[in-house]
Amino acid sequence: MKMSLIILLALGAALYAAETPVDRIIAVVNDEIITSGELEGIFSQAVKMKPGVSGEQAAKMKKDILNDLIASRLIVQEAKKLNYEVSKGELDGALDQIKSQNGGRENLARLLAQEGMTSEELSARIKDNLLSEKLINDSVRREVRLDPKDYQELYEKNKSQFTENKVTFKRAKVPIGADEAKTKADAAELSAKYRAGTEMEGEASTMMKEDLNPDMAAVVFAMKEGEVSDPVKLSDGFYVFKVTKIDAGKVLSLDDKVDFQGQKVELREKLKAILFQDRFIKKRNEFVAKLRAGAVIENRQEK
Repeated sequence: MKMSLIILLALGAALYAAETPVDRIIAVVNDEIITSGELEGIFSQAVKMKPGVSGEQAAKMKKDILNDLIASRLIVQEAKKLNYEVSKGELDGALDQIKSQNGGRENLARLLAQEGMTSEELSARIKDNLLSEKLINDSVRREVRLDPKDYQELYEKNKSQFTENKVTFKRAKVPIGADEAKTKADAAELSAKYRAGTEMEGEASTMMKEDLNPDMAAVVFAMKEGEVSDPVKLSDGFYVFKVTKIDAGKVLSLDDKVDFQGQKVELREKLKAILFQDRFIKKRNEFVAKLRAGAVIENRQEK
């Protein structure tokens, strides 16, 4: 069974907690506590994966992480209540995977020793993750049903999006400085200048959607020919885009190969995966909501 990213984040949370001198209780889930160290550890990992997050976005991210921690506690508690078990072979296999991801047994042991976390604590976290996955597999994943007509319908409704379009565009960048508000204002001035007719400097790029950074692609492929964008915040600065040409390509069939999660797959397989994930998340949220309804939860962050 492949270990999910939550194990690595949970490890990061535990290591952060080991370094935190003051670790207060921020939530209690059926008498089981969640500490500020856990929350801040996972939050710091999430920020590294999505740099540039601040203000309201950061506050929302932290709130979502706490809700995820509460949900994780509830799921593990339910799995134990229903007498789910993890075999020694399953635990050893998961530990081997973690060792491989962290440079081998000796390197992982050194990392744990440096941060004050024992191998027993790591094993306990991995065991909880495996219990959670087993319960979710039985109670959520197996309940998700897909019919061929479902992804066929999705394809028909969004056929205009499934093209090999190429967009030619220019971009202007304003690096984020100490005063982010001023940086955004400077980018807005550029946008207004280009809309007024000033020619944007630099060479134009002609790209297909899959060749672009997803955040950038989401902007330029939603624009019309000749349009200049508002300032767009990306990881390394505020950008202004101008689309100079749109080349309409052929509409893809369900048999055509497309990029998906680093692989080439048939479009129908991509649509099936997207539909499955959407329905899985909905059912998982419903499952967690039922657990929350029957639990005693004290969220001290909301007080």
